[in-house]
Amino acid sequence: MSVQLKEAKTHRDLRKFIQFPLRLYKNHPYYVPALFMDEVQTLYHEKNPSFKHCEARYWLAYAGNNPVGRIAGIINHKHIQKWNEPYLRFGWFDFIDDPDISSVLLSAVADWARQRKLTALHGPLGFTDLDREGMLIEGFEELGTLATLYNHPYYPEHMLQHGFEKDTDWIEYELRAPAS
Repeated sequence: MSVQLKEAKTHRDLRKFIQFPLRLYKNHPYYVPALFMDEVQTLYHEKNPSFKHCEARYWLAYAGNNPVGRIAGIINHKHIQKWNEPYLRFGWFDFIDDPDISSVLLSAVADWARQRKLTALHGPLGFTDLDREGMLIEGFEELGTLATLYNHPYYPEHMLQHGFEKDTDWIEYELRAPAS
């Protein structure tokens, strides 16, 4: 499949970027979409106060006229300064099950990281720890929650194929309150 990469710079492009998972997970029984206005508040430069200390770029992958993947690259200067970790964060990483597409998307953020003299990619992360982050590696048969990311089971396989390794396990628990 021939994949074209386009940076999402206009409001129209960002709208497509935000809406891509709705197509990817259409009729999926466990996916819970992010609220559109929350995504706007987070991704639009003029709305998110994190842009006082962050930079971001967004890319969409296309096969013909159809979006088939997306990724955001984020440079959080406060994090780099505080932790002395010159890493580029990536997030909003969604794609159809094609290693060429995930490779093109990850290459876009890796190229930007090299241009900015950053030494590693770290993610999926948001601008801050208040954003949804991480990648599901099990529990794909559980309903996603609004505060967490949901992804297809093939995502972790793609990450391993592209040379990424898991850093941390985050565990979500379901607690049931007694009836009485």
